[in-house]
Amino acid sequence: GINDLALGQVGMTKILEDFYITKEKEIIKKHHTTFPFLIKQFWIWNKGGHDCLIKVLAEKMADSGNRFITEADVINALQRLSNKYSDKNYSKVLNILIEEGVLIKDAAWDDQKKQYFDVIKFSFHKFSDHIIARYLLDKFFDRNKARQSLQSQNSLGNLFHDERSVLSNIDLIEALMVEFPERIKKNKKLQEKDLIDFLPKNTRATPQVWSAFIQSLYWRRPENFLNSRGLIKKSIIDYVNKVLLRYENSSRELLDLFVSTATKPLHPFSARMLSNYLINFSIQSRDLFWSEYL
Repeated sequence: GINDLALGQVGMTKILEDFYITKEKEIIKKHHTTFPFLIKQFWIWNKGGHDCLIKVLAEKMADSGNRFITEADVINALQRLSNKYSDKNYSKVLNILIEEGVLIKDAAWDDQKKQYFDVIKFSFHKFSDHIIARYLLDKFFDRNKARQSLQSQNSLGNLFHDERSVLSNIDLIEALMVEFPERIKKNKKLQEKDLIDFLPKNTRATPQVWSAFIQSLYWRRPENFLNSRGLIKKSIIDYVNKVLLRYENSSRELLDLFVSTATKPLHPFSARMLSNYLINFSIQSRDLFWSEYL
């Protein structure tokens, strides 16, 4: 059977892939005969390749710095996959994708024209952030030059430029926090590091960043909490003690995480870790804050 589906990148990836694979099969069954050169296996999602619609659109979003694309962008992407049809037919395919829930229509604000305009987005915001994060890391990140990669003048480095950049892209930063440990595994110099160490120092204690950090831990693979000795990374321990436990709101979010992972015996934040944390308090202090939390 499937165990711990909602824990770690494996869970995130499986949910994402299953959705696109299911939708692709449904659309092929209904529309392959009308658009045989486009609507076929792997045209929406291809795990092992880059020439599929979702990855092409994610690339466009990443390069533009937006979480949306225009209808023209989608038509260009469809043409990239197959140039056998007219723009009118590509528009029909776009409507099929919207009807099936693969893409959605939305509106974005044009600050210069002071008006809204139509845009296209992925159906699930969190999933789209992970697809974009993976593209950015694939294209711009070198695990042997981690700091340099995250400070370069490109679509990845620009996210970490300053406080404004970090906070305005916080959902994408959260996705990168999940993906980052997987990318640095083979670099022994970074075994104690986490993405939080590469953010501008003045952003690390902001509510947006600590909340993103905690949320990212729900999706992280258990082994990605650990260094080569099987201990929780120093970076995570330091951030928890020096930032998260200093504030009431972040402490409460952290306890939510601990309670959520307590039922998973192989997780670094298992019930044993929570018990070890609580046992350090006097009975009076523990009962006071723990009873209030519960």
